[in-house]
Amino acid sequence: MIEFVFSLLLISQNCYSGSITDCLKNAKKYEQEKDYNKAIEYYDAGCILEDGYSCAKLSIIYIEGLWGTTKKIEMKERLKIGSEYSKRAYMIFKDNNERIYQIACEEFNLSGGCLNLAAIYESTGRKDKSEQSLKKAYEIATRKCKGEKSPNDCYILGFMYYNGRFTNEDKNKGIELFERACSMKNGTACFYLYEIYENDPKYNKSPKEYLRKSCEYFDAYGCWKNWEKTGDKKYLYISCELGYSPACSKLKSTP
Repeated sequence: MIEFVFSLLLISQNCYSGSITDCLKNAKKYEQEKDYNKAIEYYDAGCILEDGYSCAKLSIIYIEGLWGTTKKIEMKERLKIGSEYSKRAYMIFKDNNERIYQIACEEFNLSGGCLNLAAIYESTGRKDKSEQSLKKAYEIATRKCKGEKSPNDCYILGFMYYNGRFTNEDKNKGIELFERACSMKNGTACFYLYEIYENDPKYNKSPKEYLRKSCEYFDAYGCWKNWEKTGDKKYLYISCELGYSPACSKLKSTP
């Protein structure tokens, strides 16, 4: 036991002396033990040392509110923190989104990560891998939307039905799932509904209300569109806070 504690202290010292490998060893050990605050501490050290894997993992943990104290942080703040880690990960990976989506799909079993991974596989001619990822996305989203009433998974499932991804296209079922996700405060689902109702007059719905909700529920692009529609800079500020870089650039150039 004494030897174990000593070795752990040594790993800690090596991590903070600049060893990415030792940071990851410590982070994974604490993750396995479900001491998530400590795991986050060492992943953060790894991210500071420019380990893209650590940055990507932390972005997912914060955005999704997956571990420990991150679950208790207000959603807007979580998204802001997660966005900063995402930017760092993208910079280190040189915009290689595939690696980030692999972490989301394969390590965290997030349907959105699997869906985005499938799109990358498809665009690069890896059809078999694309089908596997789509299947996994569909299975996870179906289970979590129904069983856990997860708004993110209801949105992903709606997207798959609406666009005929892995399943037969069913616009009505897709919209029904978007409505469910939006009612559970998924801003992206609200924005998708805004676009549907804005562009198709057959629906007797108010697009403006869904656009407002998209920003209220922290969809960065939804906030940007609210600014474009209203000119109210508060939407621009929120969009920038949530990590949408064009909004931040606009703020710098707007008096």
